[in-house]
Amino acid sequence: MKKEGVADVVSYNTLIKSQLRADRHDRARNLMSEMKEAGCRPNHVTYNELVIALSRSERQTHQAQVWEVISEMQAESVKPNCVTCSILLKNLKAYAPHKDVLRTMELVDAMEEPMDEVLLSSVVEACVRVGQPDLLLKKLDNLQATGRMVSVCGAHTFGSLIKAYGHAKDIAGVWRYWKEMRSRHVKPTSITIGCMVEAVVSNGDIDGGYELIQDLFKDDQCRGQVNAVIYCSVLKGYARSRRMDSVWSVWNEMLSRNIEPSIVTFNAMIDACARNAQMEAVPELQAKLKEKGLSPNAITFSTTIKGFCQRGEVKSALSVLDEMRRTANMKPDEIVYNNLLDGCAQGGFMAEGERLLDTMQKEGIVPSSYTLTALVKLMGQAKRPDRAFSLVEEISQKYGFKPNSHVYGGLIQACVGVRDHTRAMQIFDLMAQRQMQMDSRAWQALLRMTMGARNHKQAIRICGVVMGAPTNDGSRSVVSLCRAEDDAFIKETLKAIAQAGGEPAASASFLLKHVNEQGPRPAAGTVTRRALARNGNANRR
Repeated sequence: MKKEGVADVVSYNTLIKSQLRADRHDRARNLMSEMKEAGCRPNHVTYNELVIALSRSERQTHQAQVWEVISEMQAESVKPNCVTCSILLKNLKAYAPHKDVLRTMELVDAMEEPMDEVLLSSVVEACVRVGQPDLLLKKLDNLQATGRMVSVCGAHTFGSLIKAYGHAKDIAGVWRYWKEMRSRHVKPTSITIGCMVEAVVSNGDIDGGYELIQDLFKDDQCRGQVNAVIYCSVLKGYARSRRMDSVWSVWNEMLSRNIEPSIVTFNAMIDACARNAQMEAVPELQAKLKEKGLSPNAITFSTTIKGFCQRGEVKSALSVLDEMRRTANMKPDEIVYNNLLDGCAQGGFMAEGERLLDTMQKEGIVPSSYTLTALVKLMGQAKRPDRAFSLVEEISQKYGFKPNSHVYGGLIQACVGVRDHTRAMQIFDLMAQRQMQMDSRAWQALLRMTMGARNHKQAIRICGVVMGAPTNDGSRSVVSLCRAEDDAFIKETLKAIAQAGGEPAASASFLLKHVNEQGPRPAAGTVTRRALARNGNANRR
């Protein structure tokens, strides 16, 4: 072909695509250089194939090259098009770097082609996936203002928009797009209906989601689209709201309409029983599950174990664990073991907890800070803080991770339980030094013990740290009190010290003035998000 002079861009692109599919990126790159030398300029297809291959690759080095290719593409005056932007949007995963999100959106804005419905759907789903629904709302407003907003006709796109507005807590936007879809006589798919019901339920209107299902059954066009997944959103909503009467009512209605529950539905029902202390109903659900020809999965067993542990029925939980191993031949994971350790801590089963830890490690399951928290709590209840400290040191060193604030808070409470004020203060000071979030139960327990010993100087120092006020050594805690009851507790403590008189009274009065002038505290969730942003995702589960 080259000798005859008929090798063109399509020829080279076909070969490049073949090499990329065989994971031969270097050969594909050599072909791009060769085609340039032959007078064939790489076009959108060339670069888009390369971006697709790099995005799909599991190698970090390849994924890091995506933006290098985009820069090269722009330098060659080949402007990214709809396909390029869709590839980049689909490549945005949860917790994607913020700069990558912004660069992708900037490319969408700079695109010369008109936005189509497929690209709009990709933008919407990407924003939801990366957890930035507010960015999506700004993008949609911008498209409306510039006249670039595409007319939505497909049920899939309507579903994506409804889902996005639901994540953004904009219930008005959710209903607006639902009504627009219905007014245009666009037939909703089961996925679209699922997005709508989930958006309504997740924004607190569980009854509204259930009423919507009832309305859909009256519509010949939609009746057949309602499935167990859609019902599951309502079941979960009622379960989280502690409305078990409604859970059972909806469950029975679903069965009476001959809508077949899946294993996910059964797991949701078992979870509802676990959340609402109705574990006595689980055997009947398990029998129904087998009657339907379904097999329990790891989530079924894990949820059942968690429910029994929450009720303190550790023996029942352990029997489920044995059944999991014996009948289903499944290996319990870290979550199962952590739930069991929580149950042991709640019931004071120290020997059983130690045995579970040993089994867990023998099976190759790596303990985490969550595991350590449960173990520290267990040892604290057994009045064995020395063992708690040794476990923290031993496990964190063995598996190479730093204990989180919950572990340290548990150590403080374990020390308070045996009146070990010295070690409790050492952990408290360590947390303050490392700017760690402090659980209110831990520092309040420490403060009560300190006040009981009439050590007012130490009590003032604790108050100053948790308030975020400067301490004598210049350190400052990242945590301020987040709840009204915490404010009241601090004020009562400072008032008691001030009224007691003596040298600490002046410092107590100063801090009391500080807490009164500080105003409303930020919400607890806001503080947590800020702490995660500072500390990264090392301890995220």
